[in-house]
Amino acid sequence: MSNKLSLHIPQNWTITKLENLVTKFMGGGTPSRRNSAYYQGNIPWMTVKDMTSHRPQKVTEYITLEAVTNSATNLIPPDTIIIATRMSLGKVVRVPFEVAINQDLKALILPNDIEKDFLEYWYISEASNIQSLGTGTTVKGIRLEVLQQLKIPLPPLNEQKRIVGKIEALQRRSQRVKEAIDAIPQLLDQFRQSVFAAAFRGDLTADWRENNPDVEPASMLIERMASQMIRGKETGRAATINVIPGRAALSVGNTQIPVPKNWFRVPLLKIARLESGHTPSRKHPEYWDGDIPWIGIVDAREHHGKYIFDTLKHTNEKGLANSAARLLPKNTVCLSRTASVGYAVIMGQQMATSQDFVNWICNDALLPEFLLYAFLAEGEHLLKFGKGTTHTTIYFPEVKAFHITLPPLEEQKKIVQKIKLFLEYLAHIEKQYKMTEGQLDSLNQSILAKAFRGELVPQNPNDEPASILLERIRAEREKLQQQTKAAKKSKGTTTRSRSKKAPQQPEEAIQLELPGMEE
Repeated sequence: MSNKLSLHIPQNWTITKLENLVTKFMGGGTPSRRNSAYYQGNIPWMTVKDMTSHRPQKVTEYITLEAVTNSATNLIPPDTIIIATRMSLGKVVRVPFEVAINQDLKALILPNDIEKDFLEYWYISEASNIQSLGTGTTVKGIRLEVLQQLKIPLPPLNEQKRIVGKIEALQRRSQRVKEAIDAIPQLLDQFRQSVFAAAFRGDLTADWRENNPDVEPASMLIERMASQMIRGKETGRAATINVIPGRAALSVGNTQIPVPKNWFRVPLLKIARLESGHTPSRKHPEYWDGDIPWIGIVDAREHHGKYIFDTLKHTNEKGLANSAARLLPKNTVCLSRTASVGYAVIMGQQMATSQDFVNWICNDALLPEFLLYAFLAEGEHLLKFGKGTTHTTIYFPEVKAFHITLPPLEEQKKIVQKIKLFLEYLAHIEKQYKMTEGQLDSLNQSILAKAFRGELVPQNPNDEPASILLERIRAEREKLQQQTKAAKKSKGTTTRSRSKKAPQQPEEAIQLELPGMEE
């Protein structure tokens, strides 16, 4: 079981196992939770949940020196490579302070001839492979011996440094691009709102009005449609659906807002029938899983600003017959008024809705898509009519008070057409943005892949070959092992001698200095 590597590496490189490049793998542990005093110290104690970035600046828990002494945890020097061996496989961090670690982490102590950044970047490039090597059903872990056998392409030390420098330079450029890309969604939203603002103050169709002066005014159209008013009665309190730059889109009262002369401000109830929604009883499963689509908040969130043709849940005739739910016609405009206020959709076929919606069935004076876009233009301004601290709700007195500034029918059609074109353009940009975002992630992986194939920087034939470097590391490790054995032997002899002569005297601690652990 090993990672796959191309054999086509530069001449001065070599392929070796991870265990050959690590002076020591240091593990950790968890101090007893039964002793709460252990967790009242000032020594940072790291777990997987603290690996939130490559350079964590803080941890969640702190322990005492006594906790370190009486548990399997170890103190890890600052700027040491720390990896996860259980949960979050493939994660690697370095912290700028001394830290203790738990049993799900391992610290990699490196010799001076290995560039830390180089090994860290290599480990990041191997993240998906390391994840695939994990075992376990509920929580995956990777055994130390498996990690030790991972193969790594090793360049000369000077080239390690050049590779790190190039990776960092490219990643800085990549980060600048990412920051620019991350700003796109907000810019798109601002542009979308600008389109709506221009549409509902008449700017999008200014040229069209100039070329079509004889269009029937909206006021005359409404008068002709007055007889078609089915339900609703204007209240004394009014809200205006108008998008005006620098002002709230919805306002209470009869404030007059400048609009083109052929437009007319009218209560929405005069040109659309209001229907409420309802939810058939959940206690009766026989009311559900039928063939009648039933719109809930999740559906509206997913299809916000669009036609909806199917839903997650379906009711049936029995569900409608035994509840206040209604089967509403195609082209009904649905606006969420509670739970999540402001989601709007148009029914692409006959459907029912939950009580979280108010539903508008437009007459011939009002295009359903025009009303949909009017609601979209309001955005968060709809919330100002809501009440409640935990769950905002727009109640029916406010809903019935909605007014809309209505253009002539032909101009409505033109406005809808222009808005659609802009939204299609924005959707195209959004698609390109998401694609570029994904490509940027792939680019960073490609940079690392090229780096460890020896293709990122040119080779210098005067560099000491990696094979010699590796031999020097091996020799240093053997010397260290011999010193450790000698120290242990000396410690054992001293302990036995002291046990015969002066057992009351405490034994003297022997400290070893490991490369990479110097203070």
